[in-house]
Amino acid sequence: MIGRVRRFSFGKHSGRQGLKLRAKELGVELNEEQLAKVAEKVKELGDKGREVSDAELQVILMDVLGSPNKPRIRLDEMVAVTGSSVVPTASVKVTMNDITYTMSGTGDGPVDAALNAIEAIVGNKGISLSEYAVDAITGGSDALVHVRVKLKMGDKEVSSASAGTDIVVTSVQAVLKGINLLI
Repeated sequence: MIGRVRRFSFGKHSGRQGLKLRAKELGVELNEEQLAKVAEKVKELGDKGREVSDAELQVILMDVLGSPNKPRIRLDEMVAVTGSSVVPTASVKVTMNDITYTMSGTGDGPVDAALNAIEAIVGNKGISLSEYAVDAITGGSDALVHVRVKLKMGDKEVSSASAGTDIVVTSVQAVLKGINLLI
């Protein structure tokens, strides 16, 4: 195929073997557990009527492969309320060390409110958010976003990232990945 470029897109009906093959072509070997997670994320986007491009698949692969260890703290549920005439509030339900906690927080926006609720659960361990960046991988209001954060605790600094279509949930997941690296 001289002069031709193969382009792939995946949706909710994409097969796992096709995903596994494309990941391998992108330089990533997936085990069955990782393949299941990638397929689930692709299906979630497909259920929203989206097709996943190579760029999006690479972000999903980074997100799935980013943390090999079982997290000490994970997000189970989150609800955020924000608006022009209300105080941004978030309620989070997390599992930390196999114990489930629910907490609410307020802040300057829904991400800040959710992170304040998580800080109330985790306790003040001197963890600070030193960098926060969001990139839209695709266009549209349902764009896949990639959130990158840097967290500091004392002399230790870590970077983490997450990808998803909900900017608030994805931001919280990126921060929790960083917290898991610090605690």
